[in-house]
Amino acid sequence: MDYSNRTYAFANTSTINNVDFALVMETSINTVRKSLDSSQFILKWYTSSIPRFITDGSGLTNLQRPITTVGTNPFTASSANSGEYFRMGGNVTCSIFVTASVSCTVGSEFEIFQTSSAGYVLFETGSGVTLNSKGSNLNLAGQFSAATLKYVGNNEWDLIGDLG
Repeated sequence: MDYSNRTYAFANTSTINNVDFALVMETSINTVRKSLDSSQFILKWYTSSIPRFITDGSGLTNLQRPITTVGTNPFTASSANSGEYFRMGGNVTCSIFVTASVSCTVGSEFEIFQTSSAGYVLFETGSGVTLNSKGSNLNLAGQFSAATLKYVGNNEWDLIGDLG
């Protein structure tokens, strides 16, 4: 039986930032035969023609955010502290300034969780900042409420979560 016209897949397994992943691509049997001479390739049957990464993603994205307890008031959203999970008591203000004053990269995110039943975490904007939130709410609803603050560009921010 001639297999040279069939499509097979192979995966090149590698490690990036201590995370193993496999890039799966379709190819002809002739390419697979050549690749099998190297131990880094694994032959697999695959039906799709779309290359895929096979991994849990933890080393490729910032899904596992460091946990930071905020003890100062106010807290300022900036590039220096983006990408973290913030646990805050009540009566903490998250200050949001124009990027000319406090730099922040487009796409920066801040996950905020309120631990205290006293007061509320408040989001306060400086002049020239747009903060988009449902019902124009600017604070968390109370203890055990959470929100994500995201910088979307041009001094504009989105706030989503359990707001009150």
